[in-house]
Amino acid sequence: MMKKHINTVIKLGAMMLFNNANKDVIKLGEHMTDTGTDNETEAGFWIWDVSGNEKMYYSPKMVHELGYDYDTWEHVEGSFMKYMLPIDLKASITKTKEMLEQKEHDPFINIVNYKCADGSVKTFNCSGSIIFDKDDNPMFIIGTHKFYK
Repeated sequence: MMKKHINTVIKLGAMMLFNNANKDVIKLGEHMTDTGTDNETEAGFWIWDVSGNEKMYYSPKMVHELGYDYDTWEHVEGSFMKYMLPIDLKASITKTKEMLEQKEHDPFINIVNYKCADGSVKTFNCSGSIIFDKDDNPMFIIGTHKFYK
């Protein structure tokens, strides 16, 4: 089965974010998972509320790929920071800050390494886009993970 292209998943998520009255990334992520979005990605998706609510949804597929228990996973901004290798974390934070400050509307791709529950490391292509409100303020970052080959 062919996987949907990253832009399709991002556009779907962005459309759902704009149409979701309460803008709750956890509820939206769960809805996207329930409607099959997680199955359309190679290694899961995530939605980060960058408006100050500190919520970040990680799909079950992504959490399981790292070998962690989805039921105990914390859907908060810093969760991924605990598992990303330090050198990748520093680069990711710097790139994200720059994109938010520059109001970058183009999609991004970043290669990141995560520590898995069994101690191994998995490398992913992390692709996503920042979603802006009508006043050009960043609201969310939505993206997917694909195995790095």
